Amino acid sequence: MSVYGIYVISESGSLQFYYDHSDVNVEVEKKYDFPLSFHFKAMDGRIVVDFGACDDVKIGYTVISVDGITAKGTSLEDNRDILKFFQIKTTFH
Repeated sequence: MSVYGIYVISESGSLQFYYDHSDVNVEVEKKYDFPLSFHFKAMDGRIVVDFGACDDVKIGYTVISVDGITAKGTSLEDNRDILKFFQIKTTFH
């Protein structure tokens, strides 16, 4: 069972706190050159943008694929580590 919303109501009936847990699915596909202006980190078994939001890419966005290769956790389908992949200049065309 998942928690999707939390409401905290005072004894007088006023709303004190509200939290809505909803995921907004936004896909951004762009081509970037080396070096990337983003800083990534592994969080909850996936790679997310930690610092350096620009254009349409925001902090907290998750890497879902690189060059058409699907990301599975912190690595690509072909078992290459995503963080290491982003640090190699020759991987950028």
